Amino acid sequence: MVKTDSSILRFVFLMILSAASLLCLAQELKVEIEAPKKINLGDTFRVKYIVSSASDISSKVKTIEVGSIKGCELLYGPARVQSTSVRIEGKKQTEMMSIADVYTMQAVKEGKYTIPSVEVTIDGKKYKSNSFGFEIVVASKDKNRRILFSDENKENQDAYIKTIVSRNRVGTRDTFMVVYRLYTTLQVNDIIDANYPSLQKDFYSHDVTPRYVLFKNDMVRGKQYTTIDIRTVILQPKSEGLKKIPGGDVEIEFTIPTGEKVKTYTGEVEVLKKEKRRLRFDGVVIEVMDLIGA
Repeated sequence: MVKTDSSILRFVFLMILSAASLLCLAQELKVEIEAPKKINLGDTFRVKYIVSSASDISSKVKTIEVGSIKGCELLYGPARVQSTSVRIEGKKQTEMMSIADVYTMQAVKEGKYTIPSVEVTIDGKKYKSNSFGFEIVVASKDKNRRILFSDENKENQDAYIKTIVSRNRVGTRDTFMVVYRLYTTLQVNDIIDANYPSLQKDFYSHDVTPRYVLFKNDMVRGKQYTTIDIRTVILQPKSEGLKKIPGGDVEIEFTIPTGEKVKTYTGEVEVLKKEKRRLRFDGVVIEVMDLIGA
């Protein structure tokens, strides 16, 4: 009889422990939607569907497919971004993994809208995000964008964007490529917002931006940079003449060392801060010639 009671107690204890483990996992895993709360009509912006967890979920999160969002037009996506961060609570350090599927949208109709909630399934359990409300407004004519950049000596900065074209002179039946390349010595957390120029007037366009972010290294005047092609487009001219591809700007969140250090039970840890910067990229001029009739 004593053995039976002991077995029952052990079974009850294991059930409680299992329930506590599941509850802990549920508390550590969350699904969120991130987007701007207010968007100017005609602007491009990004909607991020983020799954974050204290456990490794890199192989468990399927692509979050979304339908149409009212008031908006899908330009491209999703692009998947994966990152890790360390959360410090007292003497406890927890490594958090985040996986984000990012969609680039354009605001096409003024009004108030809602991004519907999404649901993901991990290890047979469903997790649901909240819905997200936003507003598309008409910008005032004297709107002044805050651009953090300097046209002079870009190579001396810790982050800048270059507009790279494969050809500056093309025929009316030729195609060429435009790449917007980020050069940085800082850690990139996320691309928050982007205002790319409209290309529909003068070109047929096809966005071929890689779905997964690729990091490369490049030496510029003796300085080591990490480079990221944040957008790649293939273009074909609609007519001959000088065609202007305007410039634009991109808002990026970086992680920057502060120089300060704090003591933890594993030793000193450098304090980092997150900083958002809006970087401008230059426009280019393409000479289009009628080579067929020449």
